[in-house]
This record gives sequence, structure tokens and C-alpha cells, in this order.
Amino acid sequence: MPVDTMENDVGTHFNGAVPVESARTQLITTSQDELKLLRKKQAQKEYGRGKGIPLKNIKDKKLRGNLKSLERKNNDAALKAKNAEILLENEEGFLEPETALERTYKVCRSVLAEHTPKCVWTNQGSSNR
Repeated sequence: MPVDTMENDVGTHFNGAVPVESARTQLITTSQDELKLLRKKQAQKEYGRGKGIPLKNIKDKKLRGNLKSLERKNNDAALKAKNAEILLENEEGFLEPETALERTYKVCRSVLAEHTPKCVWTNQGSSNR
């Protein structure tokens, strides 16, 4: 009596599984993702509020949800503070209001062009630094 046997082809497992030909590269972080992660870590280090709250141990759903949103807000605030470092007011190009009530965001570029000399806009002015 002949017995049916499964021939073991090269590249197949004994149970018939076939190995995957291509690796899953979607899980590998790109350089841009790594930069974002590094920026978040730096922001937490400089502007963060310390170690996060362990949310897994909290059984109350409402409290856990409130704390999770609070942690998210703190992380966002730290990242925004890190991004605001770019806008340092001691560097050139800063528009300083004369009074505390004056709003600088209402000033248009065309208004600035009217009231400043042309040599400032073309970078031909003398710079004594």
C-alpha cells in the first residue's frame, strides 16, 4: 500500500509555509522620523515637566483619560517652547513694539517697506557689528 508523502521543496517549511521574500521595511524609521523623535526628546529634557505619570496602573477610566490628555498637552507645550527658540528676540529682524498694547502682527510688509530705507531691504546698508 503506497503512502502519500509531501515532498519538501526548497524554500518551504515542513508544514507548507512559504518564507517571505521581502522584509517589512515600513516599520523602519526614516531619518525624518528620527529627527522628530530627537526633537521631542530634547524638548522634554529642556522644557518638560519631569517623568510622565504611569497611566497603566490607573483603573478609573475618566481619571486616566484626563491624565492622558494632560500629558499630551504638556508634551505639546514643551515641543512648542522648543520650536519658539527659533524666534529669539535678540536677533536681527525682530520687530519691537513701542508700547505694551501695540500689536506687531498687524504690521504688513508693505508698511515696513514704506517706512524703512531702501538700503535695508537690499542688504546694501553699512553693518557695524
